[in-house]
Amino acid sequence: MTSSDRFVLLTQPAPRVVNIAAGLSRQGYQPLVLAFSHLETAPFVDAVALVRSQIFCTRDRAAPEEPTWDLVVFVSPSAVVAFQGEAQPSDLSHWPDAIAVATVGPGTLDALTTGGLTPSVRRLAAKQAPWDARSLLDSILEEGVRPRRALVIGGSTSGTDWAAGFQAMGILCEYLTAYRNHSCEPDRVAVESLYALCVEQAAWVGVVTQASTAVALNRIASDWPIEARRWMHAQPFFTIHPRIEQSLIDAGFHSTQRIAPGASNLDAALSLDPWSIPRKSP
Repeated sequence: MTSSDRFVLLTQPAPRVVNIAAGLSRQGYQPLVLAFSHLETAPFVDAVALVRSQIFCTRDRAAPEEPTWDLVVFVSPSAVVAFQGEAQPSDLSHWPDAIAVATVGPGTLDALTTGGLTPSVRRLAAKQAPWDARSLLDSILEEGVRPRRALVIGGSTSGTDWAAGFQAMGILCEYLTAYRNHSCEPDRVAVESLYALCVEQAAWVGVVTQASTAVALNRIASDWPIEARRWMHAQPFFTIHPRIEQSLIDAGFHSTQRIAPGASNLDAALSLDPWSIPRKSP
């Protein structure tokens, strides 16, 4: 390994993490994919397909005069992937202008743009950290938007919180469960590669987007030599939310930095050369 090696540990859910890794690789980084969860959409495809049929206007079917919803919220990039479908992704360029979209963070907005969302569709987004439901709802209020009916598209764990937030604003809210994050064993070869980096005390940077990841990293390192575990804890980690950052700190990782979600913000953080941050000797 040389001083020019720029290793980036990616822990986002599969399969989305694969595309993130490919993008970093094209920029000259050396991504190491260590996913602890996998996006599972199969149980929800019928419900998602029904919602798509209610939203999209196509060449042979005009948009309804009265849309079922006037605002659709995507809670994460995974929600966009699940909504589009993996086998034959839906073309978001058919999205009708009458239905605004909202996103918690810029990463989700990036996913919609990449998916071809019609430029004329109104976009609402959280304007600042902590990039969560409360931030988005505050931004909607600031924009003076008062939808009558909202649809939130997300995972299997946060529907009640979203519904309560919109109902407090006097907005009818439905929640579509489009995916769940299903725990999986990390790739053995990736674990061995991470171990080698820590034993050799090679500099690397970690990216964590789920609170459970810190505990999972400690679990795979539980039988490593103490010097290797200490080296892992000394590496800089980027994360996107105070709760996730606190989970890293609680697990013994002591070089953390919060960044805004999205590929461009990760690119900006990596461009500052975090590999040069002094490490605490084991």
